[in-house]
Amino acid sequence: MNTRHHITTILIFITIFLLNFSVRSQNSSDTLPKPQVAKLPIIRIGAQIGYGCRLGASNNITWFPEAVSKLRNNLNFGADFTFYLDKHIGLGMKYNGIYAQAKEPVPNVIVDGDGFFAPSEKIGIHYMGIFFAGRYFTVSRKHCLFINAGGGYLRYRNSTVVTIGGYSGSIKDISTGGHVAFSADVGYDFFVTKSLAIGLQVSTTIGYLKYENGKELEKRRNVGHVGILLGLRFNK
Repeated sequence: MNTRHHITTILIFITIFLLNFSVRSQNSSDTLPKPQVAKLPIIRIGAQIGYGCRLGASNNITWFPEAVSKLRNNLNFGADFTFYLDKHIGLGMKYNGIYAQAKEPVPNVIVDGDGFFAPSEKIGIHYMGIFFAGRYFTVSRKHCLFINAGGGYLRYRNSTVVTIGGYSGSIKDISTGGHVAFSADVGYDFFVTKSLAIGLQVSTTIGYLKYENGKELEKRRNVGHVGILLGLRFNK
């Protein structure tokens, strides 16, 4: 009996010692400073400008190589706003515009008269839509890769002016109008400060317009374009 009593007493002391050690350990861990985890920004506002290339054809009234090149290679610009729901996923809205103009460098002389033929052409494409956003930050939080994809509304306008023999006439493109389009961006941001970053992105917009062309009622025009843009981003 005495042996059993001693064993029981020893076990009780060991249990009390372990419980006391556990409580002290817990209290000491609570007092230690916890490492600070940097919070990722939830709002991103960006503006960008760069080179754009149109995928579709123009009115083809002008045939000079210089004019054709100017109408295909354009100024591309845009802005976007993104709200991130967590570390990687967000929602946003964007605007993207593209503008091109060209004029015959040398007017074509009309053979049957004393006049000349000198067309000029202006093309403007404006897109506005919403998108799903994804991003990935490196451990240092200095570099971020992002991708956006969504859909919206595209407005296309082509204005062609033809001057013949000193008299000007304006031709409105029959494909002028607005239609549903899709857009996507892939890019990289480098943070120069905690909130400010500079970035490079590739943007594309895909869309087609239906218009009448004589008896053909289902004629389609490709108004898509691709851009390489340099941007400035504010993050909060």
